[in-house]
Amino acid sequence: MQRTAKYIEELSGQLSQLAQQHGLQDLAYLLKLASEEARANVERAAEGLPSASGETRG
Repeated sequence: MQRTAKYIEELSGQLSQLAQQHGLQDLAYLLKLASEEARANVERAAEGLPSASGETRG
């Protein structure tokens, strides 16, 4: 799960930048939120804490 969340973090961050460059402010904002949420999941998984969905990795 951690690799998937890291991939989503990176991809949604890049898409957010692309949307911003093309004036799609609302979409850029939502993609940035997705990137931040994915990063938080990566950090929780690294610490052995449950994800937002309650799933733990150990």
